[in-house]
Amino acid sequence: MRNGTTTPRKAGRPRQPVARDELLLVARKAFSEVGYAGASMADIARRAGLRKASLFHHFPSKEALYLEVMAALITDMGKLVFDADLSDADFLERLDRLSELLVRYLGEHPEAARLLLRDALDRGPFIAGPGQPGVVA
Repeated sequence: MRNGTTTPRKAGRPRQPVARDELLLVARKAFSEVGYAGASMADIARRAGLRKASLFHHFPSKEALYLEVMAALITDMGKLVFDADLSDADFLERLDRLSELLVRYLGEHPEAARLLLRDALDRGPFIAGPGQPGVVA
């Protein structure tokens, strides 16, 4: 707003921009509910309050969006591994701590547990590609 007037938004710009992190959370929920094959970019965009073209502005494909969702999830879980390894305890105590941290995380984020299970059972793009041992994205 300048001098009491509003600046018109550019064509195609959403009225309420959605942060990338929020898009990833919306996509994570959609993928966890209906799987990779069942989720569409149109549905994810609708859930986020965007047009599909706006979602494609942020992510070039559904697979790219999915892989970024999975990368964020794996990063979160990797932080738990790091946290469990910070103590001076022996291996079994650290393993118990890691188990507790993972169970707590998955309990607090049920969509993450569903998403991991779906990807493994459906051989989704993550487990079949970048998540496969020896495969680097």
